[in-house]
Amino acid sequence: MINLLGKLELDKKKVGLIILICVIIIYVDFAFLIKLQLRNTTAVGAKIIKLKNDIEVLNKDLVTMQQSSKKQEVAIKLKKIISEEQIPSLFQSISNIANRNNVKIMEIKPSKGAKSSVSGGFTPMLVTLDLSCGYHGLGKFINDLENAEVFIEVENLKILPQSQDYFKHGVNLVLKTYVGK
Repeated sequence: MINLLGKLELDKKKVGLIILICVIIIYVDFAFLIKLQLRNTTAVGAKIIKLKNDIEVLNKDLVTMQQSSKKQEVAIKLKKIISEEQIPSLFQSISNIANRNNVKIMEIKPSKGAKSSVSGGFTPMLVTLDLSCGYHGLGKFINDLENAEVFIEVENLKILPQSQDYFKHGVNLVLKTYVGK
């Protein structure tokens, strides 16, 4: 038994060396590995906080978007049908819309559609416009016409290039509206 204890008993130099190696391993572990792990966890924590804030903002924006889409569904405009006395004011509003969109009206020619009346006593009326404008102005002009209070739809559209100016085009536009009696 004493022999066994003698073998197990290490001398002081060996014990000191083992303790020194353990201290060095613990120091290296704390100095390099744990420091890197702590930096990475704090960086990940900051990213998590940023993502949570972004998700909250996204949810708020989604609710706002859903509420505004419900409001848009309700805001459908009813179109007016003009009477024969209101035809000059229709031409004036077409002229105003053209001026707003940098569209030059060269000629306006009204003509009655087919002699037969549509149900409800409405008669179709065609308005032929000869215009000079650019593509973007034409698009805005047509959009404003179709979103106006009076029912107007584009019946025919013909775009011709003009040799004087490459950015302006000659446009023949036929609009259709209905006139009540």
